[in-house]
Amino acid sequence: MSRVKQTLEGFEGVERVQFWPAKEQFEVEYRAEVPLGEDFKKSVTDVIIFPAVRKFLGCIGDKLNNSPDRGL
Repeated sequence: MSRVKQTLEGFEGVERVQFWPAKEQFEVEYRAEVPLGEDFKKSVTDVIIFPAVRKFLGCIGDKLNNSPDRGL
């Protein structure tokens, strides 16, 4: 959660980031002329989703490479 919090805090105008474990979500307060857009969405997606997906796929790849039936 700290990587996600640091990413969120790194955006210009972000004043406070708080994680609510019971809801499993972050609350972000920020000041800006316009809502945070695609850059914000992409950064959050990269930090939250993709590392876990890469790890999951890597584990599957390791299991397949070590499988005695991999030639089938």
